[in-house]
Amino acid sequence: RSVQKSQALFKAKANQRVAYYSTSHAETVVPMFQQLWCPLLAALAVFLETADRQRREAEADAGGDPGAAQAPGAADGDAAVRAAVEGFSHALHVACTFALRTEQSAFLAALVTFTALHTGERLRARHLHGVRALVWVALR
Repeated sequence: RSVQKSQALFKAKANQRVAYYSTSHAETVVPMFQQLWCPLLAALAVFLETADRQRREAEADAGGDPGAAQAPGAADGDAAVRAAVEGFSHALHVACTFALRTEQSAFLAALVTFTALHTGERLRARHLHGVRALVWVALR
């Protein structure tokens, strides 16, 4: 019932014309980002952990063969992981740009953890997405 109500509200709002404003002033960006960063970090981290768990389960079902776990739709999963890592890197860039040290540390720690460079695990494409994101942030 609540899902149907939410869908109806979204459809009603979708038909309305909404103005979009762009800004880079710290007076507007910083308070919004300070309210948004915790839920954003949690959502991205949970998504990446869920994707990683599903990959491990698929490998276990395939007898431990990573190549056999590449089911149809795996490319979609890879694109979703890339988008999530890109979200991390953009959030980290915003935190660095506006000198938000707590937020910067949190996103950086999560991104470093996702690279799995500190573990003995075999590096996979999703880890390299994290490494690329770290390099991208470092160069900016």
